[in-house]
Amino acid sequence: TKGIYIVLNKPQHVVTTRGRDLHHRKQRPTVMDVLEASPAIHKLADEQSRKTLFPVGRLDADTQGLVVLTNDGFFASALTRPSLGAQKTYIALVRGRRIPRFLDRISDNECEQLLRGVELGCGHVARAVRAEVLSMSAAQRQLGDSSFAALTADLEHNVSLLDFVSVTMQEGKFREVRRMLRATGFAVVRLARIAVSANAAEHYTVTDPSLAVGHVRELSDLEISTLYSAAIDRAEQRDVIYDFSRHSWLTPL
Repeated sequence: TKGIYIVLNKPQHVVTTRGRDLHHRKQRPTVMDVLEASPAIHKLADEQSRKTLFPVGRLDADTQGLVVLTNDGFFASALTRPSLGAQKTYIALVRGRRIPRFLDRISDNECEQLLRGVELGCGHVARAVRAEVLSMSAAQRQLGDSSFAALTADLEHNVSLLDFVSVTMQEGKFREVRRMLRATGFAVVRLARIAVSANAAEHYTVTDPSLAVGHVRELSDLEISTLYSAAIDRAEQRDVIYDFSRHSWLTPL
């Protein structure tokens, strides 16, 4: 089967699943629905090939941003296995929880706390790989015009009372970025994923500020080959191998 590699800029309120959303009373749209509604996907893959696609990892329904879809199990695992260096970068729009809120602004102190680690209960300490406060112009540049407009939609003048924070995570468990920021005293108003990486190095990253919300594009040959290289290099360093028959990584005894 020919490998297919797609990146989608997922809108908010869309579920990252291959099947139907049977767990919500309104049966929210899925990434596959958005994919099928895009004219671009019909040029990239025929109907039979599209049926083999699945989203790589998950992205909360209320979080917008980049989701990679593929039919390649090795490629998918390389982008989701933390031990191979997989990382994801988010931009959060946050507000302080203390009154008055216009004086309660996030700072480098909270970013340092995210880097040191935040206790999220049951002994789990979550740590960010990178964290920094962004100006509004820097956030717009990293997000791109379409994603920035979606992230700030309906907030109007209230945006000036909010702060933008970039957070890069290696694990990214259930709502972890939101929970970490809440633990530092800030509530996440909106959240967007802007990059998916197979390695800490910038050139092993899928990011595209020009990709409009709800749109898809095919990954370039260069993106695919560099992501593959990152996974293989990291696997060799960690002394693990990929078992293609089981679609899983194995650590030799």
